[in-house]
Amino acid sequence: MNKARSIKQNSRHNALPNFRNLGVTLRILLISNGMALLLAIMQSNHWGDIPQQMMLIATMLTPILLSSLLVLWSVQHWLDQLPYHRGALVATGIVLVLTLLVQQAGKLFYEQEDYDILFDAFRCGLLSIIVSGILLLYFWLRSQVLSRAIHDARLQALRARIRPHFLFNTINTVLSILRAQPKQAETALENMADLFRVAMTDMKDLVPIQREIELCRQYAEIEQLRMGNRLEINWQVSDFPVGVLIPPLLLQPLLENAVYHGIEPLQEGGTIDIQLS
Repeated sequence: MNKARSIKQNSRHNALPNFRNLGVTLRILLISNGMALLLAIMQSNHWGDIPQQMMLIATMLTPILLSSLLVLWSVQHWLDQLPYHRGALVATGIVLVLTLLVQQAGKLFYEQEDYDILFDAFRCGLLSIIVSGILLLYFWLRSQVLSRAIHDARLQALRARIRPHFLFNTINTVLSILRAQPKQAETALENMADLFRVAMTDMKDLVPIQREIELCRQYAEIEQLRMGNRLEINWQVSDFPVGVLIPPLLLQPLLENAVYHGIEPLQEGGTIDIQLS
């Protein structure tokens, strides 16, 4: 049986990418090699020079990429505990150090005339910082886009908490009092229509918090009609900014959960205290 997961998943949208994730690794390899290809094209004089230049860059880039990914994979747990900016500096520093080590090892095999060791180390270090910065910026922008989509999905899931059985309970309640109390039955149907009308609206349309409270009161009236004296709600909403805009159906599911999980299972009922300040 699948365990129900809460929609309250507080993910760290400003966290570093998970270097133990295969998708992140593939993106790093693709972006890095794409920038290497661009550099090879810029250094070439004609089409035939591109493969040769790419091979020269790959001999330097491949060990740096593999060693960096391996080290970042091993310290992922420690990086997760750091603030974003500090973690980004540490990750960039790791790549920089490994780049300089590979550069120093590479000069033993590729001695050239008029070879300036310090300039080559500066050039390689600068390129590693630039590439690391581009990759971190890409993953940060991607996390911002995904976090917005995740927030929208959570709001949609929260608004979907008007359970189907609530509709049937309301209809059954209305049918039970339709002849004896037609006015209350009509009011209950109007309240139910308002709830579902809001549920059908665009979740990007914000509403005043006062309207959300009125919606909660309408829901409470329907439930009190069904539960009678078992349900009592204590409203304390006199001191709060009424003009604040919030997503629709943000408070109502909280009240519904309180009724469904807190009051309805009790034989003698109970009281719900609602306080906004």
